[in-house]
Amino acid sequence: MRHERLTAAVFAAIAVTACFLGCGDGRPALVPVTGTVTFDGKPIQGAEVMFMVKGGRPSRGETDAEGRFALSTFEEGDGCAPGAAQVVVQKQSFHYNQQGEGITTFIIPQRYGIPGRSGLDVEVIAGGENDFSLELRSR
Repeated sequence: MRHERLTAAVFAAIAVTACFLGCGDGRPALVPVTGTVTFDGKPIQGAEVMFMVKGGRPSRGETDAEGRFALSTFEEGDGCAPGAAQVVVQKQSFHYNQQGEGITTFIIPQRYGIPGRSGLDVEVIAGGENDFSLELRSR
């Protein structure tokens, strides 16, 4: 019985020590990222903005009435991983027609919502100012 308690205490001490030395939360370092989205020169409200840094988790934000956004990755407003990012922006509406079919209408051209085709590539810099102006056009 005494041997079992000693073994359990040793394993508990090892586990606690391991966590203090390097377990952490496993999350990458993030930096604050904000910006503005305009469509044909006007701020657009309710657009979803997503930054995708290679090898990282996507960061998301939604534009307010002035077209402003702040990115979140794990928690509200925690930012984005630094590095080269492909950016996509989308805003669409969904409704049913008279025949009951679902219809999606793209408020922003669909190309802005496709990674690699949006033409919106940025560099998120650690320790730098990361406030981006994303200017979208209907043509």
